Amino acid sequence: MTLNQYLFSAGLSASSFAPNLGLSHSSVSRKLRGRVGWSLAEILSAASFFDIEPADLMPTPDGNGGWIPAPFKPARRQRDADALVPQVGLEPTTHGL
Repeated sequence: MTLNQYLFSAGLSASSFAPNLGLSHSSVSRKLRGRVGWSLAEILSAASFFDIEPADLMPTPDGNGGWIPAPFKPARRQRDADALVPQVGLEPTTHGL
């Protein structure tokens, strides 16, 4: 679920992201829907691509046998891009979100 948010924020689809993992579109789609698990190598590749820590993609147990998805944290790459926008005048720069 969290990886879907990273893909959405980057404007990527499963098919455009699949080559970064060395997988087919259908494999990535099944993984994103939770039908197939992720290998450690795939998690490391995805984290590296989005410039985040692998732990940022890992769910936590909910105490009832289920899992809580990792919270979405905007990628450092995006924050670095925001830092390039200088403040104008006395008001803070808005991001249009």
